[in-house]
Amino acid sequence: NNISQNQHVINLAIAKTREKLHLDREQWRRFSIFNARLALDSAPDNVRQLFLGKPSETSKDTVFLAEVFTALVVRAEDMAAATKIPYDFADLWNEAVALLGGQI
Repeated sequence: NNISQNQHVINLAIAKTREKLHLDREQWRRFSIFNARLALDSAPDNVRQLFLGKPSETSKDTVFLAEVFTALVVRAEDMAAATKIPYDFADLWNEAVALLGGQI
C-alpha cells in the first residue's frame, strides 16, 4: 500500500509539473528524456546505461525515471530561484532513484 501511495504522489507531482509547463503527455515525455540526457554526466553509472541508444527507444520504466528526475529539476529550479541556493544534478538523480525504490 505504501508503494502504491508513493506511486500516486509521484504521478500527481509529475502531472502538476507537466501542467505548469503547459505540455501535453508526448511533449512532456520528450522533454523529460531530453532533460535527463542533458544531466547524464551527473547520473550514477547504472542510470546512464538505461539511456543508451536512441531517445525514441527509451524503455517505459526509463521514461518514468526521466519524468521523476525532470519533476525534481523543475522543483529545484523554482526553489533555487526563490532562495538563491544552488542544487546538484547528482543529488536529484539520487533522489529520483530513491523515490522509485532504489531499484534501477
